[in-house]
Amino acid sequence: MSYAVNEFRLSSAVAASGTVEIPYPTGTAQADFKASGAHFLTVSGAVLSSADSEFSVSFGGSTITLTNDGSGQPTWPKDAVIRGQFDLVAAQDGVEFESIYVTDDMEVDGTILADGGVTGDLTGDVTGNVTGDVTGDLTGAVTGDVSGDVTGDVTGNVTGDLTGQVTHDDEPLSTVNNGTANTGVTAVEEGNGVHNRTTLTVSQVDALTLADNDAIADGYLLYTFPAGKIVIHSASMSMAVSAASAELQADTPDVGLGTVIAEGAVATLDGTGTFEDIVTGQTAADANGTETLKTATPTGGAPFVMESADAHTLHFNVADTWADDTGADLTADISGTVIIEWSFLGA
Repeated sequence: MSYAVNEFRLSSAVAASGTVEIPYPTGTAQADFKASGAHFLTVSGAVLSSADSEFSVSFGGSTITLTNDGSGQPTWPKDAVIRGQFDLVAAQDGVEFESIYVTDDMEVDGTILADGGVTGDLTGDVTGNVTGDVTGDLTGAVTGDVSGDVTGDVTGNVTGDLTGQVTHDDEPLSTVNNGTANTGVTAVEEGNGVHNRTTLTVSQVDALTLADNDAIADGYLLYTFPAGKIVIHSASMSMAVSAASAELQADTPDVGLGTVIAEGAVATLDGTGTFEDIVTGQTAADANGTETLKTATPTGGAPFVMESADAHTLHFNVADTWADDTGADLTADISGTVIIEWSFLGA
């Protein structure tokens, strides 16, 4: 659906069954509107729907006629500012939406100016601010601020401040003090920008380089925490290594989470504390796609503190004395999920 808006002031009261004529929104004409579409009026703060028979609309040759339907309808008072939102046959570029109330998903091909609330998904681009709540997904690009709450996913780019609360799967999403996921990793940030839970979904090909009949450690950057003081309270991983070499797939490598990427001719991660300072090394069942599960507090059983000057990176690390390989491909893919509970304590 897409809509055009017109705002006007009543020169006289409109009682039940009374009518008033208004001009068409700028840039539109009779043919642009759906006679039987979903139309809305805002009258003295109340939102009326044509679908609920609270008013009716007739699109004439030069004006729109509004009827205050039904004997039980309250009078529209004199001098009231009424905002009409009228259902268009097709989306139009350049039509201004000063305030919108939508009871279904909204799809807009052009750009709109929006300062009201949206009940449904907002999938079109918005040039301006969205100050009302969006009870759905915000997938369009917003050139401006979003200060209303979004009950759904925000996948479009917001050029401005996203200051409202975003709720995803009944959990509030954090819109400030978020980190950055690496290639092949998607992050869902839940929390309030101070106390957060970050869920990383990982699927990256050729993430690791293994060895032929030798010990070697390698890792992959998953996530970079925001700059400032960070405290990690707990972590959980369910991660798999999938070696390209059939001979190496039967290996049982040491896998863990650390703030520094693993490297060197070592068979386990425990020789360097930062290779496994978030989740200590666990023995994987294989290197053939079986996930290794571990939930733990950071090494030592106490919260892990990152000072502002410390490394702010999280790596999935792997080490092993790898089997004799008869092929030439020593790469490995990684996949799975990592969940981190952490707090942001300021810059």
